[in-house]
Amino acid sequence: MFGSRFFFRKQYTMCKDQKSYVAWRHAFCYKRNAKMTLSGRKDAKYGNFVFQYDAQSQTLHVRSITGQALILPYVYFPYGQDQV
Repeated sequence: MFGSRFFFRKQYTMCKDQKSYVAWRHAFCYKRNAKMTLSGRKDAKYGNFVFQYDAQSQTLHVRSITGQALILPYVYFPYGQDQV
């Protein structure tokens, strides 16, 4: 979850001026988009169809549903990095 009930209700308890709401909205969007969860498939013979991770350069290659390739540099897994 990207926020708490306390944080969400802050928008109503702050001063009702426009600047404070814009600051709250910016913080809310940052918290919401701080993490990304993607699910892949592991029924392929030699690994995953959707994701390929290069441990040397720490890049993650993602293939979208349309077949477009996306390269995410500097990907680090907090748990199990040595097992990848």
